[in-house]
Amino acid sequence: MKRTMLYGKHHYRANNTVRHLQRIVDTFFYKMNCRGSFVEVEIRNDEELLAEAIGGCILDVAFGKIFVSKGLLRVLSDGELRFVLAHEAVHIRRNHTITSLLIKLPETILKSVRKVLRILLPGWIGIFLDFLPIITDVAKFLYFVITRSLPPGAALTREQELEADIEAIILNDFDISSAVSCLKKLVNYDLDKPSHLWEVLGVKLPVMTMRERISEIIRRFNVIKNLRRPSISKRRIWNLYLRANAPMVSTTHHRFVTKSILNGNIEEIETGIVA
Repeated sequence: MKRTMLYGKHHYRANNTVRHLQRIVDTFFYKMNCRGSFVEVEIRNDEELLAEAIGGCILDVAFGKIFVSKGLLRVLSDGELRFVLAHEAVHIRRNHTITSLLIKLPETILKSVRKVLRILLPGWIGIFLDFLPIITDVAKFLYFVITRSLPPGAALTREQELEADIEAIILNDFDISSAVSCLKKLVNYDLDKPSHLWEVLGVKLPVMTMRERISEIIRRFNVIKNLRRPSISKRRIWNLYLRANAPMVSTTHHRFVTKSILNGNIEEIETGIVA
């Protein structure tokens, strides 16, 4: 039985370029088993290489916006642009934006409470409250130095980006070459530039460099490629993929990757992708 999708009104008021991008995005949501897509694509008048997604997915209906800059459209090839759009669509489908906001919610509430208490409790208690953010940042920094691990918020950002990368590659028929070339262009081929940043004590530190990001994508892709064997069961694939990746990876990501391993056509990965 053919599955149908609900679409927003954006199809009726877009120019040709936006309409083309919109069709691509709607196809991705269809592949990710959404019952409806109310996600609009918007082109920003900016020459920087930028893309961003806001929104989420409730009851398998996606809503929100995907922003891409004119600079991005000018520089990227069709395959690279499809990777970017798929990456942002995955962020919406997996509710990455909402999850990140929930992770930051306690810190936001604490800031508001601290401001109120600072007014109500003058004196040394108020001074202590002023230093509380510094104490929190010192704790984050010590955790980073001692454990050699990212703090929870930064670790979540890293895993969400890698999830979106892998699923975007799968959505584009396992086209890893376009994904890698796109990521290289985003940092102007300087692979030691940070992919994302986190902040501690007013200093911005890299969540991961682009070289680390590409290397991890290739590693996970090779895991997927090696797992696709006729004799291996679905649950076995799930468990092996879980073991090969961070435990923070979501269950929905596992289901999507497992199904794709069983049904997809994975070609041999190119050699020498990381410069």
